Amino acid sequence: MWAVIAAAAFGDTGDLTAMRDLDPFWPFALGTLVFCTAWALVRGRGPLETLLAVITRWVLRR
Repeated sequence: MWAVIAAAAFGDTGDLTAMRDLDPFWPFALGTLVFCTAWALVRGRGPLETLLAVITRWVLRR
């Protein structure tokens, strides 16, 4: 995700100094927290959790 932000903001993914000056950590962290909370409230389990639950139920039935 950092590379996508750097490419959009600067056109270069290798300019780490400019990326540090942009200080994207807190907006990214808060955005991730909001997105994950909304996902949990709307969808419940994530895709990996759903897959593992299906596999676990399958193994336990055998």
